[in-house]
Amino acid sequence: MKQKLRFFTAQELAKVLNVHVNTIYNSIKCGMIHACRVGLGKRGSYRIYESDVERMIESDSAAIIEKII
Repeated sequence: MKQKLRFFTAQELAKVLNVHVNTIYNSIKCGMIHACRVGLGKRGSYRIYESDVERMIESDSAAIIEKII
């Protein structure tokens, strides 16, 4: 059976990780969080795979995000 892909928006992920949304955007810009850009121009938004978030939490990247805050 195919597994459904789940995505987070930057706002949803910030809420889950209990950080400010700008922390998520900064982490995306510096490559610590992999995200896909959806939409065009400034009105576009990011989508983050749930599997990438799980991997990030399990790895040392979570500790790196703590340093960004």
